[in-house]
Amino acid sequence: MNWGYTHITQFIYVPKFNKNNPLHCRLSRLYERAHELDRQIYEAKRGDLKKDLQQIEEEIKLKQTMSYGERIRASYQRLIRLETLVFLLVEVKRKKLKLLENKKGDLREKPPSFEEK
Repeated sequence: MNWGYTHITQFIYVPKFNKNNPLHCRLSRLYERAHELDRQIYEAKRGDLKKDLQQIEEEIKLKQTMSYGERIRASYQRLIRLETLVFLLVEVKRKKLKLLENKKGDLREKPPSFEEK
């Protein structure tokens, strides 16, 4: 692993902002509020706002976890559907091969009336 310049998006998927997604909108508002509180705490020397900032940071973590949890669940469901599809395709292929083997076997078999002497 390169410990020089790295970017988090090299390792995890971060979706683009979607204004129609309520979770994205809520996270956006939380980040805006967190930045504003941070500015007030450090520029205006408002240490009394640190607890508010911590609460917002906790909510951001919770919302991000929910977002990733939804994507993980959706990915898992897609994986299950894919595994099911692969299983069905393998079964169809196996049955086709069995039918072909039976047809080839029928052609190679001697007719019932033929007997070697």
